[in-house]
Amino acid sequence: YIGRAVEMGFFNGVSDTRFDPNGTMTRGMFVTVLGRLEDIDITLWSSENIPQLFLDVNEDAYYAPYISWAAYCGIVSGMSEDTFEPDTPVTREQMAKLVDYYVQRMGHGLSGTDAEVPESFFDGTDISDWAAASIEVLRTTGIINGSVNSDGSYSFLPKNTSTRAECAAVF
Repeated sequence: YIGRAVEMGFFNGVSDTRFDPNGTMTRGMFVTVLGRLEDIDITLWSSENIPQLFLDVNEDAYYAPYISWAAYCGIVSGMSEDTFEPDTPVTREQMAKLVDYYVQRMGHGLSGTDAEVPESFFDGTDISDWAAASIEVLRTTGIINGSVNSDGSYSFLPKNTSTRAECAAVF
């Protein structure tokens, strides 16, 4: 998954020689990948062309135009009225919600899979109400499957931080 995501230009490494698969995926990184999936023209979303919405997003940061694009398209919102918190880690349930919002707002469809998907998640009661429908969409289409427990059930671990490898697999 990592090789394909890098090959398609959705992800860059954290250096020229390191991907850091177990590294944290931040809000800024995540929105950047969404913008790359959509192949947006970042010059259209630069601070020269569109007002920046968030005080904590440096206009020179690599993720700045992607955050503007995603906010104006209704894919993301700030953590407050004027902050985005681009360096805050993305949880697994936030990842699911952002992917679902992206698919909806951009008019993309998700199709099912022939692969076996878990019937439910053992820790389903730990999933926040605001993320439950999005997680269900991604579960039933086989995009996410969680991790297998010793009894054969699956856990989603919704509050855990998403790793770069997990996000690459979703994308």
